[in-house]
Amino acid sequence: MSDNGPFHVNDDDVVLLLSEWHSTVNDSSISRVRSGDASVEEVFRSLIKLYSSAGRFYHNLSHIKFLLSSALAIRERLADYNAVRFAIWFHDAIYDTHRTDNERLSAGLAVDSLRQLDVPDPTVRLVREMIVATERHEVSEGAPDLGAFLALAGLGRFTNSIRRRLEKSMRGCLERSTTKNAREF
Repeated sequence: MSDNGPFHVNDDDVVLLLSEWHSTVNDSSISRVRSGDASVEEVFRSLIKLYSSAGRFYHNLSHIKFLLSSALAIRERLADYNAVRFAIWFHDAIYDTHRTDNERLSAGLAVDSLRQLDVPDPTVRLVREMIVATERHEVSEGAPDLGAFLALAGLGRFTNSIRRRLEKSMRGCLERSTTKNAREF
């Protein structure tokens, strides 16, 4: 896993994320494929690899974990909780700072992966719409959970900004503390 300071995702977190992935896939109204199926595990490993790649300071597994727990907190208010969870899993899967089509590429990966998992087309279309909407942060008619999903994604960005400032402040405090202690000896 990539180390993002005190906010990195450890092996226990990956086990938790795997459980969350299985829970999403196993919902009987979503997919006829079940955890344990090779394709389910293959898609999960692919997502873990993408979100753990070098240079992922924000669009990483810590971000996914945070968004999934945030979605759980508002689950009762969502019309399609599993579509939101799938959108969370895939929305930043493709991330290249030199490209401007990351959202569309991530949406394409989601469509391909979810079809591989036999997720019904209406859910696949909704997930795609949610992911593409993160490019513009615009809510369209007929997608009841789109606003909630975009709010979650925005909350994740806000939280990450605070996290970066906290990490910088912690590093500064540690450096000053180390320098001060060295002078005292």
